[in-house]
Amino acid sequence: MMVPIRSVLSFGVALMAAAAVAAGEAPAGRVQVMAHGGAREQAPENTAAALERSIADGVDCVAVDVRSSRDGRHVLMHDANLEPTTDGLGPVDGRTLAELKSLDAGSKFARRYAGEKVPSLEEVLTLAKGRVRLDLDCRQVNAAQLVQAVLDAGMESQVVVSADPAVLKAVRAAAGGDRLALVPKWKPADGLDAFSDLKPEAVEVDADDVTPDPTPAIHDRGVKDHA
Repeated sequence: MMVPIRSVLSFGVALMAAAAVAAGEAPAGRVQVMAHGGAREQAPENTAAALERSIADGVDCVAVDVRSSRDGRHVLMHDANLEPTTDGLGPVDGRTLAELKSLDAGSKFARRYAGEKVPSLEEVLTLAKGRVRLDLDCRQVNAAQLVQAVLDAGMESQVVVSADPAVLKAVRAAAGGDRLALVPKWKPADGLDAFSDLKPEAVEVDADDVTPDPTPAIHDRGVKDHA
């Protein structure tokens, strides 16, 4: 019996080599499914509930957005401000982790999710371990703390880190950063050698920029791409 995949928000060839040793890795060349923010059409995005729905749906990878709190802890939140998804006001980095954890991150999505919490990065790493791969889309992070959290969780084989080049350079330079797979966001204007010093596992390319011209050249440099 076919089971509908409710949480599919984007399709692509998930060419992330660092995740190859994770349990349930698909055969090379198979189209894989990534859910951005979790099953955000079924549960509040970037919450434990959304991740659990994605896992239940059998997705290959969940992309989550990571930001820092005022006291330097990492939480999942797409927007810089709290209003879009919580009952809080103001910027995410204006609140401590404890204050963020006191907010309701579910009621704006649906009343049945009232009381859903803003998850910390550590909580999400624990939830996902051995169950689903994660793409950490770093919006505002402390690179050294991010690397340490992933290593402490033993999740380096299930995680890729996506961000702008400056953030990824800091991640790579952090202690243990050479153990993480990096996926910079690439635009044609960046040129084909823009990320050679990062030694990325893949580059993220907007669908509109995926053309026959740069793709083979990117592959020739030993770098995979995903849209």
